[in-house]
Amino acid sequence: MIIEHLIFGIGIALLVGLASRKLTGEDHSWIITASAFSPDIDIVVDILHWLLYGTVGGFMVEGVAFHGSFHNVGSLFLYAAIVAVALRPMGIPFLESFGLAALGFGAHLVEDGLTTCIPGYAYLWPLSYAELGLFILPWERDLLGLANTETLLLAIALVAFAAAIRTGIEGSAWIQRNALYRLARSTLMTE
Repeated sequence: MIIEHLIFGIGIALLVGLASRKLTGEDHSWIITASAFSPDIDIVVDILHWLLYGTVGGFMVEGVAFHGSFHNVGSLFLYAAIVAVALRPMGIPFLESFGLAALGFGAHLVEDGLTTCIPGYAYLWPLSYAELGLFILPWERDLLGLANTETLLLAIALVAFAAAIRTGIEGSAWIQRNALYRLARSTLMTE
């Protein structure tokens, strides 16, 4: 569900970037979009564990999955603190980058909580080990095996809504100031 995380992150970043620009004069909302992927770093841990310990005699060992182990508020606060410390030398205030990183990470958790990923994740760890989830949206990947159509449509609607609000308030000038736009443009211009 990588595509959905990216698009949800962009939608939330557009709205938060509008508020951030009005309050601080800066728009560091790209941190939200980048952080929307962060809980899935546990997939790397999963792969490394499988490569190191996952097979015995050519057969997979049962119960060696870690995916979901970073999908909780404990990891959210740790991740946000690491990002805030790492971005401080770039001149981004600690509390701002902490909040934006937490929002991106949280957006991932909320989106996962909406889908029917059975069982759910222990989102409230370390406060609770209960596996939770709202299970409103389907989890199957029915769009080329990459994304779920309903979740993707909801994410695209969020981006369209956020872009319309931001354009209505700031005009189209916000697009050229946006870090993602500048990155995409510089990438396309170099090729």
